[in-house]
Amino acid sequence: MGKVRTTKAGATDGEDSTQAERGNPDDNEVLRSLESKLDTHTKQFEKILAAIRDTKCALEAKIDTVALDVGLLREDHKKLADRVSEIEFTHSTVRPSVQQLQKEVKNITVDIETLQRRAEEAEGHSRRSNVRFMGFPERVEGNNADLFLENWLISTVLDHNPTKFFQ
Repeated sequence: MGKVRTTKAGATDGEDSTQAERGNPDDNEVLRSLESKLDTHTKQFEKILAAIRDTKCALEAKIDTVALDVGLLREDHKKLADRVSEIEFTHSTVRPSVQQLQKEVKNITVDIETLQRRAEEAEGHSRRSNVRFMGFPERVEGNNADLFLENWLISTVLDHNPTKFFQ
């Protein structure tokens, strides 16, 4: 920085140059103080600039991370949207078939109930048409109930009055 020259009124050139080289002691003090403050402020500004650069780098790194995450989210969203579209298409295609199957199940259920009633009715008729023999010990017929019954009937019923049955 340049030196400040001061002159007194009425001073000669010789005095002027000597005075300027020596300078006023108050002026020199002010200049040193200003230079010191300028150095302090310059250092502070450099620290602030360094902090701004560090913050900028950190923000750029975070922005890159967020951009990457957003890209991944977009991919996931696209896959999910495709899957939903596929499910909607499948649903619209399958729905009529399911409705038809539900109707068929209803009809089959009605048919099964009708057949169960008929089977129960047939079983009831079958039981009412059967002859029941009482008084025989359990498992006396052996392996062939028809043969046992035939032999028993011949020996018991026909031996007592055979003409009664064949007239």
